[in-house]
Amino acid sequence: MPLSEYPPVFTSLKNKYLLNYYYELIKATTGDVKAQTKIASWTYYGTCNGLRNKKLSLEWYKIAASNNDVESTYIVGKILYFDKGNLNDRSEGIKYIKRAALKNNVEANSAMGYILENKENLSAAFKYFMKAAKAGDLDSEYKVAFYYLLGLGVKKNITKAKEWAQKAAEKKSISSQNLLVNILLEAENKLDSAEQLINNILKQKPRNSIYIDTYGTVLLKQKKYNDALEKFLLKIHL
Repeated sequence: MPLSEYPPVFTSLKNKYLLNYYYELIKATTGDVKAQTKIASWTYYGTCNGLRNKKLSLEWYKIAASNNDVESTYIVGKILYFDKGNLNDRSEGIKYIKRAALKNNVEANSAMGYILENKENLSAAFKYFMKAAKAGDLDSEYKVAFYYLLGLGVKKNITKAKEWAQKAAEKKSISSQNLLVNILLEAENKLDSAEQLINNILKQKPRNSIYIDTYGTVLLKQKKYNDALEKFLLKIHL
């Protein structure tokens, strides 16, 4: 039956949402994975019908995950691992995240990198960050560059650090641009290039203490001591 043929009570905006919800619910209960993920998302955020129930949402995501939906597998893991309420179950959550990572889910690989980094297992963290970086994940590209620069969990390699920092910097990652400044400054001693880049960064983030500190370090390397001191004092007073 077309929506226009329903009685007026069913065609208010709210009830259109309800009709949509129940329509997807019927499909979800008959095994439609896309409908299962829709119901899971709607109940998690309270969209569509106003119902917000994280526990119910988790159950629907688990059903979708059991039907081999990789994104849902990752979301189950994320909810279980990072939830700060009664859904928290880190040991179970990490199993789901690992499972999604094995199926090349980019977010899952990145998440595993951060989890292992927090556990100080840097060599394993680097491998996961690398997988996500190769798939184009911006944060992971920065992490790979950072790990190569400092030799964290991998042999120090300035060339590769610069390569990955440039990839992320070209995508407008300001933190990666700042990392590139440090590479130009410390590893290559290209002071003019470093100053030009940090100036561009500060045009975008003029009151960021990290980037002001980087500029101060550039000026210090250039032996512009008064200018460097001015930047370091500015950082302190921000």
